[in-house]
Amino acid sequence: MDLSINLSIGDNLGDNIGDNVNLTLSDGQGFRHVVKPELKPMSFAGFPKLPGLAAADSPLYLRNNNDNYWFEQLPSQLLYVQFNDVANKESQSLKQFSEQIQQLIIEGEVADMVLDLRHNSGGDGSDFNGVLTATIFDKPVKKQTLGTEDPVMTYESRNAIFRGDVSVKNGLYEFDFIVPKNISYNYGDGKISLYAISNDYTSDASGSNGKIKIGGTESNSLMDDLPPEISLFMNDTTFMFGGTVGRNPILIAKIFDENGITLSGNEIGQGVILTLDKDSEIDVSNFYQANIDSYQSGTLSYPLSDLEEGTHQLLLKVWDTHNNSSESYIEFVVADKNTMYIQNLLNYPNPFRDETFISFEHNRSGEDLEITLEIFDSYGKIVKQISGYVKHSDFRVDSLKWDGRNSSGEKMRSGLYIYRVFVRSLRDGAKNHKYDKMVIIN
Repeated sequence: MDLSINLSIGDNLGDNIGDNVNLTLSDGQGFRHVVKPELKPMSFAGFPKLPGLAAADSPLYLRNNNDNYWFEQLPSQLLYVQFNDVANKESQSLKQFSEQIQQLIIEGEVADMVLDLRHNSGGDGSDFNGVLTATIFDKPVKKQTLGTEDPVMTYESRNAIFRGDVSVKNGLYEFDFIVPKNISYNYGDGKISLYAISNDYTSDASGSNGKIKIGGTESNSLMDDLPPEISLFMNDTTFMFGGTVGRNPILIAKIFDENGITLSGNEIGQGVILTLDKDSEIDVSNFYQANIDSYQSGTLSYPLSDLEEGTHQLLLKVWDTHNNSSESYIEFVVADKNTMYIQNLLNYPNPFRDETFISFEHNRSGEDLEITLEIFDSYGKIVKQISGYVKHSDFRVDSLKWDGRNSSGEKMRSGLYIYRVFVRSLRDGAKNHKYDKMVIIN
C-alpha cells in the first residue's frame, strides 16, 4: 500500500505555531487521517559536539608550505623537497640549501627525489645576481631545403636581430639595442628569448615571449655612414698576421660599431660572412656575441677544422645596422699537427741593462707547455737556466724574463750572450727549441 505524509505549519507568519501544525497521513485508496501533535517548548543549548578525533599529522605537502624551502628524507632513499619561494632564508641561503641536497646525492643517500612546486610563487628574484643572455628574433619566414638528396621540405626560420649578455643585479636587468634596417618592414610576431645564470653557477632562469611586435620604420633614425671596425686573430688575441696554427684553429674577431652590427638579414650576403681561401661564403652570424652590457662591441669565435697544411687566407665581411659594411683579412700557416713550431723568438729591450723579456710564438695554442730558457756566455757555458710551465698557453708566450744575473746571483758583465728556448707540449710530448742572441750593457 502507498502511504504519503504531509506536514503543514500554518499559512500566516502571525499564526501561533503550536495551533497550526498538522500531520496528514493518506494512502492510495483515498483514506486520510489528520493528526495535530502536541508541541512542547524546549530550550536550545547549542549544537551537539562531535566526538573527539584522533590527533594526526597534516599531509606532507601542507606541513611547511610557509617555509621558503625544505626537505625530508623518506623511506626507500626517497627525498622529498618542497620549494615554495625564490628568496634566501636567514637560517640558510639558497646556495647552502642546494649544496646540502647535492651532498646527500653524492653520498648515495638518495635514490629518487620528489620536487614539490605546488606552493611556489616564483619570488621576485631580488636575491639573483648573474648574467642574462638575451636573443631577439625577427618574424618567422618560410624556407625550403635544397632537395638534393631528399624531397624539398618547407620549414619556418627566424633571423636573429640581437644577441648579447646583460648584467643582472638583485633580480633586475635592462638592455638596449638598435633594430637593423634590413628587417622585413611588415608587422608581425617577433620573439625574445632569455636565459640567466647566477654568478656562483648554482641557479638559473629562463623565459621567452613569441608575441612581441616587430616591423615598420623609424623616420627620425640617426645617420650613420661609418662601417664596422674588425680585428682578426687565430686562437687568441696574441696572434700575429702570418703566424702558425694547428689544423683545427679558432677564428676570433673583435668587432665594434657605434650602432651595432647585423647578425643576419633578408638580403643575401648580409650579416657576418666568412670566406676561406677565396672559396664559398659562410654565414657565421650565429657565432657572434655582443659584449656584456653593450650592443656596440662583441666577439665572434668560429671553429675551423681539418685544414690542410700550408698557408691560408681568410676574409671576414661585417654589416652594421645601417647597412654599412667593412672587410678584414688575415693569413695564417697550418703546421704539421705532430710537430712543435717556434717562430718570432726575440727579447726586448735588446741591448738591455737591468732586465729583458723573451717572447715567441708557436702552433700549440691552448695546450699546457713546459718551457726552459737557457743563457750561454760567449764561450758556450750555461750561466743561467729558468724553467716553468704555462697552462692553456696563448699563441704568443711573453712571460719569460732574465735579470742579467747568473745562477749565483752575480751581475753578468757587458757583452754578447746566446739564449735558447726549449718548448715541450704536455699533451703529446712534441718539442722543439730555437736560439737567438742578446747584448748586456753596463
